[in-house]
Amino acid sequence: METVRHDRDALVGTVTDDLLALADGLAAAGVTPVAMEATRVYWKPIDNVLEQFEFAAVLVVNPQQMRTMPGRKTDVQDSQWIASLVKVGVLKGSYIPDRPQRELRERVRYRKSLIQAHPSEVDRIQKVLEGPNIKLSTLLSDVLGEAGTRILPALADGETDPERLVALVDRRVRADRAAWTRALRGLVGAHPQFHLGWQLQHLTFLETEVVALSREIAQRLAHFEDLLTRVATIPGVGRRVAETTVAAWGTDRQRSPSAAPLVSWAARLPRRAGPEVIYKMAEPTARWDGTPELLPSNSRLPLAGIFPCPAN
Repeated sequence: METVRHDRDALVGTVTDDLLALADGLAAAGVTPVAMEATRVYWKPIDNVLEQFEFAAVLVVNPQQMRTMPGRKTDVQDSQWIASLVKVGVLKGSYIPDRPQRELRERVRYRKSLIQAHPSEVDRIQKVLEGPNIKLSTLLSDVLGEAGTRILPALADGETDPERLVALVDRRVRADRAAWTRALRGLVGAHPQFHLGWQLQHLTFLETEVVALSREIAQRLAHFEDLLTRVATIPGVGRRVAETTVAAWGTDRQRSPSAAPLVSWAARLPRRAGPEVIYKMAEPTARWDGTPELLPSNSRLPLAGIFPCPAN
């Protein structure tokens, strides 16, 4: 529930009709700035409705700002407190990109979640193979490499003869035929075959979805090809990371007065080295993307001109 204060406090529902009535009531009451607390994703439908009206400002406020100020903590009192802080002008709204960029962000984040799901499914395939004692991982560093993508479908289709499975392996693979025969001799019944079949279908689905999403993202970023090319000149950054960066930060040079917020978002700590700057990891996991395309730990970048968030 959202709480509004005018002459009195009122509880307002959060379905679309209620939010439209809320916006109409605020506009009729002459309210110009509207503020709300940023709570997970629950602020999004309210912001989507309010942005259709001509309010002077719609502020989505980081809760941390209010925690650092003295005040009370209930839903109704929170609304009163936010209204009081807006009235005296001490709250700063979070950056909310326009709708096209928000949609682009959601597509990029969904692609990232699909990419991150891929290695988890590969781990589950290896667990299934351990049950019937198929030791594919002892001979292959990547069970979904060229040899693995030939053997796994055959296992899922019911082939259990080690000699026939070995015949699928490229002769350039270093392990000898006897080692392959021992590794592929197991007790593969209907149960692991069923699981392998579904898991391979799931991997195919993930890969197809990533390709489709990448195509959609590329179409939305077609007008920013020059910017993407420049971002991709950063050592260790490929096309996908460049798309993630532009989706997260947009193209507005005025959003940040320096490159520091972008560097912080990328989980890097800058250190000057003459006319260049060296970026080192600030935490174990960077937030660029769920892919191996990350900046090297000692990347050297020129201080100016790569991204539209200008460096001082």
